[in-house]
Amino acid sequence: MYKANIHISGIAMLALCLIGWNTASVDAQVTATVGNLTGVDVRGNITFPNNTGKDASDLEFEVCTKEGLIPNGGSATTSSFANGKAAFSGDCISFGFDNGTVKAGDSATVGLNFWLQNRNILFVDNAVWTDASHNSIGPAIPPGGFRVGNVHPGGDGGNNNIGGGGRGGQQGGGGAGHFVHKVELVNLGDKAWTVHELKLLASMNYYNDLSADVPWNLVDPINLGSTPLVIGAHSIFTYQFDTTGNYLGGHIYLNYNFDDPIYVLGDHPVTTPEPSGAAVIGSCVMLLTGYALHCKRVSNTRV
Repeated sequence: MYKANIHISGIAMLALCLIGWNTASVDAQVTATVGNLTGVDVRGNITFPNNTGKDASDLEFEVCTKEGLIPNGGSATTSSFANGKAAFSGDCISFGFDNGTVKAGDSATVGLNFWLQNRNILFVDNAVWTDASHNSIGPAIPPGGFRVGNVHPGGDGGNNNIGGGGRGGQQGGGGAGHFVHKVELVNLGDKAWTVHELKLLASMNYYNDLSADVPWNLVDPINLGSTPLVIGAHSIFTYQFDTTGNYLGGHIYLNYNFDDPIYVLGDHPVTTPEPSGAAVIGSCVMLLTGYALHCKRVSNTRV
């Protein structure tokens, strides 16, 4: 874990444009889409638990990127609601789903596709459950997200098998040499997270369904120590995922859960590797995912 001082400047709200609407019956999937679905496609599945004590009719949230880097477009899909909409809002995309019922104690799972101009952190913010009149009845999940840095030479190659022995699974075919992927879980909220489990998988395979298709049952959890991992408020947990080969053109799949629990599945495409000695910059998804905040953030935030 490390800390950094960040200067956050406000971003003028962009005019709402290219609003994507879709309608379907509840139990069928509905997708809200906005913008151009081109660029770096970061995917995620996020489970939003309803812990408000009340039945919810709607779910509203934002998926955001690093400040100043506007996403090309994005989409969100769920079967818990009949209607969905999406709109650009600064460096975020706002999603709203309504005309459904998520009972107190139940949850809604949302699949995300976020198309980026280049790699940077993604995070979910301002996630709230609302009633049929769009009045908030309580928060859905705390703000935060994840990032996987650009691959760079280093490390010891990790444990080169699908189980991974607590160091992250590898399916092979990613090339030769030793490489490092810096994985970060970012807590942007005012309360600590307790992470129950984290799994990582480097693969050249594209898995369409992040829950059913990725062989998570074969992947050992990352060895986080004998006690639960606690990520403090406004803090970052960093894990060095060593692989044999850079897996360029492949994927780093993530699976972690914390608190309620909130389940996050992510697919981070492996793009241009850094030369030896260069700084690890990178970016990602999730879904599931915040060094810089959008227009509602304050200056000089510490993480």
